[in-house]
Amino acid sequence: MSDERTKAAIADHDRALARDGRVCPYRSCPCCHGVPKRFARNGTRERVFLVLTEEMVCRTTGHLARWKCPLCKKTFTVYPDFALPYKRYTRQEIIGLCERYLNLEWTTYRDAVSDNGMPLFYPEKEADPSWWKNASEDEVDPDTDAPALSHTALYRWLTTLASLDCVNPTSTETLPSAGPVSPNKFRSEERRQILEACLKLLRGDSS
Repeated sequence: MSDERTKAAIADHDRALARDGRVCPYRSCPCCHGVPKRFARNGTRERVFLVLTEEMVCRTTGHLARWKCPLCKKTFTVYPDFALPYKRYTRQEIIGLCERYLNLEWTTYRDAVSDNGMPLFYPEKEADPSWWKNASEDEVDPDTDAPALSHTALYRWLTTLASLDCVNPTSTETLPSAGPVSPNKFRSEERRQILEACLKLLRGDSS
């Protein structure tokens, strides 16, 4: 999904929440797994989403619906297709960068989150913009003192994707079945298993 399509999807989701957001898309509660007659709307919360466009990281805002289960009294968030829990980058951006890292044998974490060797910067050049301060996905580029996407974010994203039930790859080309991950990508057996699980999900391999 292109950056413009991603932004359009976020805007469409906000309009849908305003228009008919009184019906929860879930039948069962993700907390207690019970099936109530209906869930109670518990407001929305604003989320900053980050989208890659050319050599920059662009910031856009959207909203996520919150619901309350009448059975267990717990609240939960419904995440649309473009969002992942606890992540500001959209699902499409995260999957795309993970695919880039796993599919290229000699690509490092830093290589995967750069464009021709240059970090992916944010348009805001202030040394300490409040919206990214202390965020674990960011770092300060040592050459420019500007905020940029951190390579350590990609490391954590791969771990997150490996734990998901289903991931739709962004690439349109037919990929081979998941095979062994290049030994250049890991130093422990635990990491190898995480990367191979992520690769299997990204390639839609159910074997």
